[in-house]
Amino acid sequence: MSTRNETGPEAVQQYLRADEPRGWMLLVNPFRRIEGLRALLLGLLVVADTVLVAVYGGIAYDGVADLHVPPHPLPPSFLALLPVTAWLIAAAVLGLAGWLFSRSRQRVVDYLGMVAVARFPMALLGVLLLPSLLGRYLEPINRLLEQNPPDLLQRLLHPPGLAALALLSLISVILVLWTAALTYFALLEASGMSKGRALVVFLGAALVAEVLSKLALIPLALALGLG
Repeated sequence: MSTRNETGPEAVQQYLRADEPRGWMLLVNPFRRIEGLRALLLGLLVVADTVLVAVYGGIAYDGVADLHVPPHPLPPSFLALLPVTAWLIAAAVLGLAGWLFSRSRQRVVDYLGMVAVARFPMALLGVLLLPSLLGRYLEPINRLLEQNPPDLLQRLLHPPGLAALALLSLISVILVLWTAALTYFALLEASGMSKGRALVVFLGAALVAEVLSKLALIPLALALGLG
């Protein structure tokens, strides 16, 4: 019986399969199985769903990791462009960071697709914020902000549906953290960096992307004639 070590292509494939995420880890790192054009197609579905949710629900995705239900209705064209802008900025910043800090071969399609897929939890959060779901508990708060009564602060501390609002806040935090984890692994897999370096680069890139997405609101509004 042979006892030699396998060092050929089969051994490499076995090693890669052993290192693949399994079970619950697929929820934060599906990108060993979803990459390239497949990731881009799935990601475009996520972005399209986010746009529909934004327009139908009046939800403003005014940041890479941020969204609000504004007290006053915003133009549908503006709401539709916000999630697209956030996605493209995040993909561009992470792609640039990967190019600067990794020597591995990288593809633009991976960054575009994986970052779009990573925004699935934000799309899900938007669905939960629809007026027919948990979003209805935000309407009394928006009315209070619009009326601006003298006892505004006291009334905000005891809003109607406080338990539902607390649950919504908890869900929001979980989904934002899920988005962050997915985006980190998108950078890790697309760039080929080590985990430690990818984490440091991700933290810096995420901050830059969030700031740029906020700064983009003004020229975006001006381009639509809303300034």
